[in-house]
Amino acid sequence: MPRRPGDLRKGAGLLDLAREFGESIGRGKALRSAIDDERTPARFRAATEPHERGACFVSAVFDAFLDTFRAATADLLRIASGGTGVLPAGRLHPDLVARLAGEAVATANRILGMVVRAIDYLPVVDPTFGDVLRAVVTADRDLFPDDTGRLRATLVESLRRRGIYPDQAASLTDEDLVWPRPDGLRLVDGGRAIDLAPLILAATQDLDPSGEAGESLRPGESVGPDDAGSTVVRRLARDLARWGSAHCAALGLEPTLPCALHGMHVTYQAGADHQVRPQVILQFTQRRPDLQDGALPAVRAATTVVAGVDGRVRYLVAKPLPAPDAAGGAGSDRLAAMRAWAAQTEADDPVSPWTGGAAVDRLTFASMHAAAEAAVQ
Repeated sequence: MPRRPGDLRKGAGLLDLAREFGESIGRGKALRSAIDDERTPARFRAATEPHERGACFVSAVFDAFLDTFRAATADLLRIASGGTGVLPAGRLHPDLVARLAGEAVATANRILGMVVRAIDYLPVVDPTFGDVLRAVVTADRDLFPDDTGRLRATLVESLRRRGIYPDQAASLTDEDLVWPRPDGLRLVDGGRAIDLAPLILAATQDLDPSGEAGESLRPGESVGPDDAGSTVVRRLARDLARWGSAHCAALGLEPTLPCALHGMHVTYQAGADHQVRPQVILQFTQRRPDLQDGALPAVRAATTVVAGVDGRVRYLVAKPLPAPDAAGGAGSDRLAAMRAWAAQTEADDPVSPWTGGAAVDRLTFASMHAAAEAAVQ
């Protein structure tokens, strides 16, 4: 920083992404950089490769970081430059360096928290970048309703300029971007409130690295309403699965088909007032065998439920599918997109003519990265 007068864009190597990976495949440099001077939607709209689309999102987030950092340090630069805003050549004063660095760290931590916190508010399946934006706004608005410093507004605008926004939103205001709030929906089973205390206790135990871990479901484990689990947490999971099956319509799922509880956990979040706000995150999935075909062997609808510890459901994040034997309706566009993707994957797979399995079942993390490597050669 001393040799670069407050300009983070000139930090050599600081903003390069996947430097070691790029060097390992013989490119001699990073795969891509967080900096892209062209703040237009053209790059994102033209990108189809997942890593390239992800790089567009990273660039938009870094745009927001830079804009916020510049706004927050403008007064410091005016004072240090005698009102011109242009710092003289040479090394900066150590006190100014410390103030600029401190502001950069604080801004980075705040924006990082906005993005990471949004993970709990994402759909269980098929999340889009538009969904990420809605999740960021929903999670951040709960904790920082006043948006002091306009970080949330700056991030939304940076993503919009890159062409990243949800198609379904009427506008890009907070009110239109937050996930739907159900009216009067609570975690109640058979007329009694579901006791969430075992889950909260297990989550609290997990926070103590010196203590014993709390009970939990195994990663990827689903629990249905008829599960015969014996532990306290498994019995709670069974009760929640039964609640989900009884409220399929409210969750955007098909009432005539069973659904399962795919995940449950507690998050602890602190806002501007530094008060901790625990929330319960539930993930319900529903398999739709009536919509499967040869190219698309697994079709699922799913909903994320964000609830308070009092059992009141605060947000629903649904990825629906069409009702059986129904033309159009909710989820039709999503199903059409899934089938188009599966058909294209089948067409692109060179072994498809020689095997009876679906091409989507042969996709692996390694094969997708091999395609990404080939794309950047």
